[in-house]
Amino acid sequence: MAIIGCFDYKNAQLGSALVFAGVLANFCNTFQSSTSYAYLTECPEQRFRARATGWGLAFCNLWAILFSFTVPFMLKKWVVKTAFLFVGLGIPGTVLAFFIMPETMRRSPAEIHEMFVDGVPLRKWRGYKTQVERELEVSEGNYQ
Repeated sequence: MAIIGCFDYKNAQLGSALVFAGVLANFCNTFQSSTSYAYLTECPEQRFRARATGWGLAFCNLWAILFSFTVPFMLKKWVVKTAFLFVGLGIPGTVLAFFIMPETMRRSPAEIHEMFVDGVPLRKWRGYKTQVERELEVSEGNYQ
């Protein structure tokens, strides 16, 4: 969207591309919002889960309120080039999230708690074998 804003987007082709990019950005933001809610409610350690979810949602909503007031002013001044601000914030945020967001696929709250207690680094959650998984492997080995 930002790059299109640097050109004459009032013609039909670039205008259509701008509308498509806007719809796509809205779809991606909606998906990201639901994903972040899942991380907020699933990832914190059990004893901190309610408090962490509350603070996390409050922080996200504060950002939403901030942008609700500031984006119209930015659009009035910078027009479509406002998207450069979001590109500038989004790229470092995506890189940071890649390194600090743990992989919780197929993990129960008990397994997540165990990994927190064991001090497993967040990037190593994917391949970590919990106590239950280790015991299951041993018991399966006994049956064969």
